[in-house]
Amino acid sequence: MKLIEIKSSLSVKIDINSQIISCDSFFLEKNTKEYSGKNFSEYCEPKDRAQFIKLIKKLSRNPHASTLTLSLIGYGNVLIQLIPVTRKPPVKYFFIIGNKCASLGSFLKPTKLFESVADSLNEKVGEQYFKSIVKQLALNLEADFACISQYEKNGEESLKLVTLYSKDIKVGNVNFRIKGSPCIEIKKGQVTLIEKNLKELFPDNELVKIVSAKALAGIPLHSAEGETLGFLILMYREKIKDTSLVKSMLSIVANRISSELERQITEQKLIESQKNLLTIIENVPDVIMKITPEGTIEFINYTLPDYGIKDVIGSSVFEYLSENDTANYKRAILDACKNKQVVSFNVSAAGPSEWYIRLAPLINGNEVLSLMVIASNLTDKINAEKESKKHQQHYALAQWAANIGSWEWIIESDKLYWSETLEPMFGLKFGEFGGKYSDYIDLIFIEDKTRVNKTLQDSIYSGDSFKVEHRILWPNNEIRWLSLNAKIITDLKENSASLIGVFQDITRSKQHEQALIESETKWRTLLESAPDFIALINQQGIVLYVNRVLAGYDIKSFIGTSIFDYADSEHHQAMTDAISQVFDRGEIATYSFPAGTPGEMRHYVNRLAPINYGNSVQSAILFVTDVTGQMMVKSELKQSQKRFQYLVESSFDGYWDWPDASKEEMWWSPRLYELLEYENDQSLASISRFSDLLLSEDKDRVIGQLRSHLHDGEKFDIEFQLKTQSSGYTWFRLRGQVIQPSDKQSPHLSGSIQNIDELQKHREHLEDLVLERTKALALANKELESFSYSVSHDLRAPLRSIDGFSTILLEDFQPKMNLKEQDYLRRICDNAQKMGDLIDDLLKLSRVTSSPFARETVDLSQIATETISKLKGEEPERLSELVIQSDVKGSGDKRLLSIALENLLNNAWKYTSKSSISEIEFGQLDKNDNIVYYIRDNGSGFDMRYSDRLFGAFQRLHKENEFPGTGIGLATVQRIIRRHGGDIWAESRENEGSTFYFTLN
Repeated sequence: MKLIEIKSSLSVKIDINSQIISCDSFFLEKNTKEYSGKNFSEYCEPKDRAQFIKLIKKLSRNPHASTLTLSLIGYGNVLIQLIPVTRKPPVKYFFIIGNKCASLGSFLKPTKLFESVADSLNEKVGEQYFKSIVKQLALNLEADFACISQYEKNGEESLKLVTLYSKDIKVGNVNFRIKGSPCIEIKKGQVTLIEKNLKELFPDNELVKIVSAKALAGIPLHSAEGETLGFLILMYREKIKDTSLVKSMLSIVANRISSELERQITEQKLIESQKNLLTIIENVPDVIMKITPEGTIEFINYTLPDYGIKDVIGSSVFEYLSENDTANYKRAILDACKNKQVVSFNVSAAGPSEWYIRLAPLINGNEVLSLMVIASNLTDKINAEKESKKHQQHYALAQWAANIGSWEWIIESDKLYWSETLEPMFGLKFGEFGGKYSDYIDLIFIEDKTRVNKTLQDSIYSGDSFKVEHRILWPNNEIRWLSLNAKIITDLKENSASLIGVFQDITRSKQHEQALIESETKWRTLLESAPDFIALINQQGIVLYVNRVLAGYDIKSFIGTSIFDYADSEHHQAMTDAISQVFDRGEIATYSFPAGTPGEMRHYVNRLAPINYGNSVQSAILFVTDVTGQMMVKSELKQSQKRFQYLVESSFDGYWDWPDASKEEMWWSPRLYELLEYENDQSLASISRFSDLLLSEDKDRVIGQLRSHLHDGEKFDIEFQLKTQSSGYTWFRLRGQVIQPSDKQSPHLSGSIQNIDELQKHREHLEDLVLERTKALALANKELESFSYSVSHDLRAPLRSIDGFSTILLEDFQPKMNLKEQDYLRRICDNAQKMGDLIDDLLKLSRVTSSPFARETVDLSQIATETISKLKGEEPERLSELVIQSDVKGSGDKRLLSIALENLLNNAWKYTSKSSISEIEFGQLDKNDNIVYYIRDNGSGFDMRYSDRLFGAFQRLHKENEFPGTGIGLATVQRIIRRHGGDIWAESRENEGSTFYFTLN
């Protein structure tokens, strides 16, 4: 994973399908995120694409670093190094590190040069190789000085020279710090060139001084895992002649030098390791021996009691064993030699001790020459295991007591291990957890999953420790909070990583934290939304906190000022006394004062309350209430009460109030006593007295209505007869309303009583008058019907004569007439026929209002379907799109509604005749909780400025030569709709169609 930190022109991580996982640099492009998720092979030229994919597949089965040249689209030739992330197959990911070549020629030149250099160095290794390579590089790249240095990090980063070459000067083994040297710049990138000011840039560097260098070229050397091993550096006393050649050559040889340097470092470590191993063998607590198959001791690292090592070597191992253990030992040697495998067994020795013996055969060809014996004293181990178990129990107890649990996630194998205390923390029983990372993610609260998963995945790539908090949902639906502290542990040798962490249940602290936040939010909101001015002050009256500024003052901040600054001096003594009362005696103090200008004076009430810390008052909270509005309300209330009193006393109506409907007592106004002809005696005012005065026929109705309104809270208006003291039963009108009670209170009723005796007599007279007028209207309608019938018949006879004689003249004398005379006669015929149509329409219009009305449920969809079918049958050649909503019904007279729908649909059909396709739609919609029916078309439409003429008789908005008709149809429709208690209206635009809406009651 550290390879991704290597700086180069190209640094990409891909999977075995060439899919880009991450991208640190793509030829120094600033935005590298756009490459993520794309296929790297798509950026290769077609001629190189197959070669690249083939190499990926090969390296995934046989992992090793490989260098090749690719031609990338838009970038040209590129020298890349393809490095598998793991050394063991199968490989899942690769790192691509590369640099651009200026041209194919500039790439081939250093490549041939490298091949010639490599041929002369092919068999050389170690120090011999390093000396030869720096010399060849210096000679071929015309450098004055070349060296390979090894990177060391022992407290401070430093370098030691591995080998060097110089044309004309001698340089000893110089070790120097990276800080202040050119390597600090080389470490940042792939190939670094510094072509001027080298001495000025690094004045303290010893190598630069010795060589007197002006220019430098260098490249970092990395291990297969991406760790910095050292640097390859060339120095020039003059300017570098061929920078492209130098860059390419250094890029090519860097891998070979890195490999050799890594091998040499590893070899040195191996020698040191062997020395350390011998030291370890000589100092390990176990007995390590080398014996022959016959049991003779050839080597031993341990001095046996009472014996020296020289005395033991050459003796038989069986001399130091009991008879029973000797037999077991010989049997184990035979098994190890026969099966050529390690054999383990236990033996006893002198004293209370147990030994664990492992025999490993040392084989040469197919023959066992000797055996290695490792004897471990189990006595201390057994005691240690007992102690360890005891410690584990203590550790588990400590985890339980601290409410924490530990876990480890092996990332490569996706194994997840939990401590015993962790499953109960997740609400699980022992053994219920699945043991995979996905099982853990499934337990996380759904809203936290993405955040937690991202945190863990980011830490895998960064290697940083992290802390994350999330919720889990227990099987009983209880939400719990857990805190995870974890760190990525990476084993570079095994190329594996583990995430080790500790969970802690933080539910209680989260609840306390949330409660504290809610409490602070609640109190802050309460303080800031309080209508009063609230301040915290000390004993000197200095303001420590305010929730707002006082109205009427232009103050940016109160904090740090004195409350005495905002009151006149005449009120200072009252304020001082209040502060003394609070801080000296710990009592609440209250005082008031006016403030403002004479034209706008306001009144304030101040309350000071102590805040105790222990046994003393350290501060006080000040509440400043503006009571100006309250005082104004009180004044207005008094004025309102006076006005109400005057209204009650001067009104002709009586007023009553029943404050508690669960009790008898009522209040009657003086005027109400006058209306009832009683003296003003409030002892009479009760619901029982009111009930006694009611006419017996009205009593149940009136009292019942009052009781019902106690529950529904509606206004009421009731008429009835009350018995007055001298006039007998008189008609009264009672109006009022229930005043909704507060909790645990009975309803409160209030209203007025009006004498309507004269009004009732007038109503009776009006009812008689209406009855007479209704009879007269029915008679007039009948006479009008008779007149209409007579007129229609009397008018038809002369019209038929005019039409008939005009037709005869045309038929008999047409040859003798000129064209003008023929036209006159035709006009006479047409107008006579038109007059007949008008008479028919007028008769229909008159019958609409006079015909019997029978209400029923009418299927309007069926009427519309039949009407449209008839119209299509008359003009089958016309193109049309007709939409009729199903199951549209209305309440009314079926015959009249059929006439209305037929007229509306005929109109729509007529006015869409000039459209390429006639579009007509019928349906219903809900508008303000009412059903509205509509007929929509795409016809000629009309100007809405003339919509008031739309439903008038003989009113037309189009010329007769455009669309024929008498102008009676819509007037008929309007009368039908109004007879049904509905309304009709239209919306239209010229040449954009019309929509007619109507309702039915």
